[in-house]
Amino acid sequence: MNILTAREFIAQGTSAAAIMSIARSLESGNYQHRPQKELAAAVRSVANEVADIMGVDLYGKRRRFANDNRQVRSAARNKRAA
Repeated sequence: MNILTAREFIAQGTSAAAIMSIARSLESGNYQHRPQKELAAAVRSVANEVADIMGVDLYGKRRRFANDNRQVRSAARNKRAA
């Protein structure tokens, strides 16, 4: 089983999130192949290594929505009340 190293993935411009997507696909058995748990685990470890090198948090959650309309609506409501 030949897997690219973290440095090779970085050199070709593949993000850690894309590598994790490949690992998820391998683990679930998408694309008409049987699930390959061992290969998925190896790819996931490479993705974590890429994330460490690049300084990316793979498991971080988005703190708030990119477009939070609730703040705009409440500001407009407060303006009308004043």
